[in-house]
Amino acid sequence: MAPHLLLVLHILFFLTGLSDTQSVSTVSHVSVKQGGSITIPCLYTQRYRNNVKYWCKGYYWLGGSTVVRTDHPKTSGKTPISDDINQHIFTVTMTSLSPSDSDYYWCIVVRKNKADDGVRLQLSVTPAQDISAGKSGESAVSSQPSVNNIQTLERTFFYLLKVGNALLFLLCNIIGVVKFRKNRHQDDTKDV
Repeated sequence: MAPHLLLVLHILFFLTGLSDTQSVSTVSHVSVKQGGSITIPCLYTQRYRNNVKYWCKGYYWLGGSTVVRTDHPKTSGKTPISDDINQHIFTVTMTSLSPSDSDYYWCIVVRKNKADDGVRLQLSVTPAQDISAGKSGESAVSSQPSVNNIQTLERTFFYLLKVGNALLFLLCNIIGVVKFRKNRHQDDTKDV
């Protein structure tokens, strides 16, 4: 492949952000008892270590509401956030949970000159049990993190669309180069 086509392909992949797949990750579903608390780990790649991170509530992140951000962390309150840039993880702790806190939440990283990157999880708050029946309250994150099926399909479709556009762009460039060379060859044979 010609060097200039490789350069065009590299620039195209850079501009479309194909290298950003799975840059933020967390568990897909957590459950906690009413009145309890939970800490959610949000892992990110090293390139995001100095970026602002935030916690958003809502099924869709664009229509959701920002709960807390690392550039405006709440030191007290129901939902503190912290960022360990050496471990590439930011954590959100939700306390005194009630059934109204049951919803979808997002771990999101702000990206300069690109759409933010994030991953969704579902939080379920269940009614507290009778105290004599067992411990209510503290909960741990599910031991088997898995990606939500809907989210996986959305990401797959999005990146397949990007790859399709990249391939179409590359094909158009190849056709253009072939036609240019063919026309140039025809012009050279006319001069002889």
